[in-house]
Amino acid sequence: WKIYSHEKSKTDVPKLDLVFEPKGSQEEHINVFLLAGDFVQVFGLYNGKIQHDGHTYVIKDAFGVTENHYAKW
Repeated sequence: WKIYSHEKSKTDVPKLDLVFEPKGSQEEHINVFLLAGDFVQVFGLYNGKIQHDGHTYVIKDAFGVTENHYAKW
């Protein structure tokens, strides 16, 4: 997955240029009458760079997560 900053982002916001490689996930899906929930948390490795305040930080095989969560109640 490619994670990047929009070219027209504000200058005080870090610029992202990362690739996320999923390795696994944890999921929960619930739908009970008036309650619903959909949760997916994917873990894996980040690679790329982050630029902020004139500095470039190189990210190599950094473990992390991404998440999607929907809830209705």
